[in-house]
Amino acid sequence: MSIRLQDIVDALERTDREHSFFYDVRNDRLIREDETSAGSEECIPLPDYRRIDDYGIMEDYIAQVKDSEAREWLGNAIKGKGAFRMFRAVCDRFGLTEDWYTFREREYEDLAADWCVENGLAYEDEVRQEEPEDFYDYEEEEDEPEPVQVRKTMKYSPVTRKNMLGVTLLVRDYLKETGRNRDADVMDGQNMLEEALKDECVVYQAAENGLPAGFAVGRNDCLIDLYVRPEYRHRGIGTALVKQLEAQGVHAADLRPDNPAGEGFLQANGYVNVEYIRLGKGEQS
Repeated sequence: MSIRLQDIVDALERTDREHSFFYDVRNDRLIREDETSAGSEECIPLPDYRRIDDYGIMEDYIAQVKDSEAREWLGNAIKGKGAFRMFRAVCDRFGLTEDWYTFREREYEDLAADWCVENGLAYEDEVRQEEPEDFYDYEEEEDEPEPVQVRKTMKYSPVTRKNMLGVTLLVRDYLKETGRNRDADVMDGQNMLEEALKDECVVYQAAENGLPAGFAVGRNDCLIDLYVRPEYRHRGIGTALVKQLEAQGVHAADLRPDNPAGEGFLQANGYVNVEYIRLGKGEQS
């Protein structure tokens, strides 16, 4: 089961102080807050108006406008009362209206996708394809659906207690595949994540259209766990996860001696061997 990303975006665009929406998991549909089932535990709230932050989206848009004059006009437009109306008027003046709405749509799509990842929900990102006017014989095929393609997007985000739901199954698979716990279940995956977060580890996940594809864990300055699902390997996801940790100050890796594949992967990403001796206490003879 997956939810259409555009349906979430449409709901976010109708969200304000008086209106908010929920995703009804059982019936796989979006509902308004005032519907009777909105209080159910199976209904997940969409981001409210405070998280959407249209004003912040306008500021981000202004920062990337290349025309210095237009950028100055837009910056002045959002100061004081009537900011949204003045902003749109300036966009019209400089021919930026279509560009602004495209930017805003992308921001809403990112917010919708992040919400899906946080709640462990897969989503479909459909892109309608423009066809020549004579593509259809309208007299015979008036009900022919518009052609669409599904866009695949890989997102990388830090794992927190709030959004760890989706990645717990991935951690379970990791425990089984590496032999650390061949009987691992979902609770074992959850416990490992909770322990990592309790120890103030840096944890990042990769998710394609809301489906977890891989994760990485760093403790202090050291990479201690890295896993990518078999069907997602050889696509640069592991490298991207390592770079996410490096941006957080992780620049070393702790490997078991029986992991030549992991060693080769890290060497390909610029890591070099540092010789050390690790002693483990055993039974005395």
